[in-house]
Formats: sequence, C-alpha cells, structure tokens
Amino acid sequence: MFERITEETFDEIFPLLESAFPVTELRVREEQKKLLQEPCYRLYGVRKDGVFGAVFAAWEIDDFLYIEHFAVKEEYRNGGYGGRLLDLFLEEKGKQMVLEVEVPEDEMTRRRVGFYARHGLVYNDYPYLQPPMRKGQEMLPLRFMTKPARIDGTTYERYKKRIYEVVYKYKSEEEEALNMKYCFGIDIGGTTVKIGLVADNGEIVTRWEVPTRKGSDPTGLLEDVKVSLEACMAERNIAKEDILGIGMAAPGPVTADGVLHGCVNIGWGDVDLDDLAEEVIGISPVRLGNDARVAALGEAAYGAGKGAKSMLMLTLGTGVGGGVVLNGHILMGNSGVAGEIGHMTIDPYETEKCGCGKTGCLEQYASATGMVRAAEKFLQERTEDSVLRQLEQVSAKDLWDAAKDGDGLANEITDFVCDRLGAAIANAIYLVDTETVVIGGGVCAAGKFLLDKIENAYNAKVFAHSRNKKFALAELGNDAGIRGAAALILQDAE
Repeated sequence: MFERITEETFDEIFPLLESAFPVTELRVREEQKKLLQEPCYRLYGVRKDGVFGAVFAAWEIDDFLYIEHFAVKEEYRNGGYGGRLLDLFLEEKGKQMVLEVEVPEDEMTRRRVGFYARHGLVYNDYPYLQPPMRKGQEMLPLRFMTKPARIDGTTYERYKKRIYEVVYKYKSEEEEALNMKYCFGIDIGGTTVKIGLVADNGEIVTRWEVPTRKGSDPTGLLEDVKVSLEACMAERNIAKEDILGIGMAAPGPVTADGVLHGCVNIGWGDVDLDDLAEEVIGISPVRLGNDARVAALGEAAYGAGKGAKSMLMLTLGTGVGGGVVLNGHILMGNSGVAGEIGHMTIDPYETEKCGCGKTGCLEQYASATGMVRAAEKFLQERTEDSVLRQLEQVSAKDLWDAAKDGDGLANEITDFVCDRLGAAIANAIYLVDTETVVIGGGVCAAGKFLLDKIENAYNAKVFAHSRNKKFALAELGNDAGIRGAAALILQDAE
C-alpha cells in the first residue's frame, strides 16, 4: 500500500506536497528531491484510482519516527480516507511517533490538532521552533504531538536536538554564530533607505530604515548609512572582518561597472556609486544594481523563482518595473536598461505621453495609475452598469475587486490591461526565454485571479511551444530589495 518514492516517481508525488503545504513548510523541489539520498529519510505515496492520493514523509531517527509531512489529495479529504491511512501507517511502523503541529490558536489549527488526537497522538506544550525550510525564512513556532504517550522534558530536548541535527542540519544559534559571516543589503528609496543585516545563509538577521537624505550629492546619504551600519555592528559585536560586503539597490539605470545613471526622485545625476560607497562607508566590496532588477534577483534567490535557472519579473505598482535573472545573475545590458519591460512600446498609436517622455509604453496601461486611466476611459466611452460608476474615485484595487466579484465592465477593463501585459511578456520571452515569470508589486494583491488572467493573455500571444512557463506571484514583499541586494554579495561568496 505504502509505495516507496524514488527519483523516478518523485515528480508524480511532489505536486501533492506543493498543494498541501505553504512555502514556509516545504523545501523547493530540488532540495526536497535530494532528501531521497538521505539514509534516514522515507517518502511514501499511496495510490488511489491510479494516481497518488496521499503522501507520507518520515525520518527514522534512533528510537523514534519523525513524520515531517502527511497530506491527502483535496478530493479525498473529509471522508475518513486520511484517518484510515494514518492509523495503518502508525501501526505498520510501530515506533514512537513525533510530528509537528501549529499552536492551536484558531479554528483551523484546533481542528488539525483534534484530528491527530483522534488517532492517538498527544499534544506536548513545549516551546519548539522549526528551523527554516528555505533560505531567508524565519523559524516557525510549532509544537510536538507524540504517540503512544506524552513525553517528558528530557525526552523532548533529545528529540528536538536529533531532529535539528538530522533533518534540518541545524546547529544552535551559539554554534552558528561562531563561524557566521554577514553582509548588508541596502535598498535606496525616495523616502527611506531599507537596510538589512543578512547572514551568509541568506537569512535576514535584522532590518531597519533610515530617512533618505536628498540632494545632488549622494555623500550625505552614504554617511547616514555608514553611521547606521556601524551602530548595528557595535550592538551585535560584529567585526568588520566578518562583513562580506554591501549589496545596494538604487532607483535608476545601473551599468555593469557600478555607475548609476541618474536618480531623479532623489536628485542625483550620474555617479559611480559603488566606488563612492566603498570610500565613504569603509566596507568593500560594494555591489550596485537597479532596484527592480535587484528585487528580481531576490525573488530568484529566495522567493517565487527559487530553484529556477532563469526568471523574468514584472513589478506592477505606481510604475511597471522589470528584471531578468539568468543563471543566478542579473541581466544588466550595456546601458543598464535590460529588463525595463515597463517602457516596451506596446501601442504605437497611443498619443498621450508616458512619464518617460515616450508614448505607448506598457506602464501607461499596466501600472496602477495606468489601470485607473484605462478604467476612466472605459467608463466614459461605455454605458453599461458597473459598480465602478458608484465610486467617486476608482483605484486599481477597486477595479480588481469588482472584476473578481463578477462585474462585467471591470472584467473587460482587466482583460484589456492583461492583453497588453501578455503581449509584453510574450515579446520579452522571445528574447530571454526564461522558465519562470514572477508578478510582484502592489497590484499583485489581486492574487491568483490576476495571475490567471495574465497567464491566459500570455498564452494567447505566444508560440504554442512557449506556453510551458511557470507563472507565480512574488513572495518577498518589501524584503525583495534587501534580499536581492544581499544576493549580489552572497553569490560571489559561494
């Protein structure tokens, strides 16, 4: 009944794991697959109607069995199928059982704990932190459930130590700190500078902000950053020798030699920012990138694009940013504008000018501002009823909320927007042919509804053999710039 999963059948079972667990509780595909080579790891599938209907992932450690994952395909839930399988699995193994559950603080977590309790597992209220499954994630507060009986504190500490060692390859914070190296990820914005101290394993140790000092000379801002970095290092007793470097993202075109070619919203002209930062801050190396491209690198290294060799990212916010990551590195181009998809000409007959001075840019239709502009134009030219007509001022959120609620005109408007997005992505794919497309920015709050519309529009615009792209929503939010900036340094240290 319990079929041992091999490398040949892994791709059949992984979608079930992926659909059942959030990214905080599951490794990326390749890392999960590598576990099959671990001597203590066991991955089992149970077939139903010819396909895998359930999966068990367990570790046989010393005198106990640690169940890392248990999932049942959605259509087989709520009929007792999962409970029967769990009982059979526990009976067959015949060992002390340990599994992790969320602290029962809401209806869903209480139901999950109740399910396991009905099958003989006992809740142990010892404070337990699950180490991260992926780089850049934080530890999760969970609890142990055990069978056949509750465990005492000494046994709990032993189980925890062995799970940390065998499953997560995790050492204590004290042990990790002895050999830890760090870098700083800095994301320069028009209002604030976001800063993160990032460990060499990719995890953000701490993050903070300082106000953006504006003016024609970047030296003042860099001096503010220097003071802030030195305070952080003093507080945490980190020596300069333990800093691998500084990654920095700036809102303007950046060439491969580290020159920032203008930063209008801060007041800078062309500046050799990486060299200047090394001189002012006194830490080297400094690696510089455009903010949108750096955010794309962050998603590629630690977020929605992790595991992919190549990725195209679009950021839909006030404007439309873009970035291409190939083999773990940002594609910059000769003048620093590679990936600037927001200013791809998508309508050569447009007469109104984009903020860049051109006409017909994707940003004029697919930014939050562009979506509002499109909505206002539709409302003026059309007569259909729509909830949008009841609003004094339409926002991009209003537009997508109305479309998700089934408003006909709102759906036409969003289809119009996505048609242009699909065309732009298709054109970009013809040049860089990435395996993954990630959508980020404030507009992506519309979620899967937005993603599906963009993917459908893309598939309608592209060659049939190019329709196998993975589309995903960005995962890192405001941390994308910090993580991407840090990755500029950490990818050199690998």
